[in-house]
Amino acid sequence: MVFDQLSNRESLSDLIICLQSQQNKSYHFGMGKGTSKANLAKANENRDYRIYESYAAILVSQAQKLSMGNSSFELPINAPVYTIDATVIYLCLNVF
Repeated sequence: MVFDQLSNRESLSDLIICLQSQQNKSYHFGMGKGTSKANLAKANENRDYRIYESYAAILVSQAQKLSMGNSSFELPINAPVYTIDATVIYLCLNVF
């Protein structure tokens, strides 16, 4: 599901199509061969969302340390604040 988010997939069907297009590289993801939409849906239903929430909190904490060093920085906003990474990643047309 992390790959799903990072590759900006819109649905499980979209994810399956993406994975099938690179089937010879799927062992890098630890998925083996034959990943299906049904298998991903079942795994997604049984997986607790808090693992992703915790991981996101760790990543945000690390990003804050890198961007601000040891200085303290607080926003006087009493609402959720979201960051958007607009980094452009150039891809090789032969691969994607």
